[in-house]
Amino acid sequence: MTRDSWKDFALSGRVSDYLKYREQENRSSRQGAAVWTGGASDGTDNRADGHGIVSNACR
Repeated sequence: MTRDSWKDFALSGRVSDYLKYREQENRSSRQGAAVWTGGASDGTDNRADGHGIVSNACR
């Protein structure tokens, strides 16, 4: 589906077609991320220290 949107943009050159393409890209990447993380929220649930992706480097 995203390729069709890209083709539409490539043919027309309209900003609205590009925005439709980007919206579909973002939607598909979010869906892929939800599958990859098992549907968990943004990281703090999966880390032992509770900091998520950003963590303290203290030893």
